[in-house]
Amino acid sequence: GGGGGHLTSLSLKNGIIFGAGSDAVIYEWDIATGTCMRTLLGHSQPLTSIWADQQRIVTASKDSTVAVWYTKKGLAMDDGIDPAEQSSFVDVPIRVVTL
Repeated sequence: GGGGGHLTSLSLKNGIIFGAGSDAVIYEWDIATGTCMRTLLGHSQPLTSIWADQQRIVTASKDSTVAVWYTKKGLAMDDGIDPAEQSSFVDVPIRVVTL
């Protein structure tokens, strides 16, 4: 499942594929099963890029924002989304979100 629009960018980390959607949704798939494990919402316009490491996912969007999504227990943990404070860097708002 997953993918109401088309994917604009992919990132692979620890057996998880992260997809940036033209529908402004972040998709997380288990590479072994192909199962969409979770979707993340937070951008208002299509995503343009995505990058992930063990503790965070970074996304950029046509809404002129970059979001840094921090995970509480590492990637692939479904802990929900906890919005954190917002800051800015070079006129690009950066939202920090804890999952």
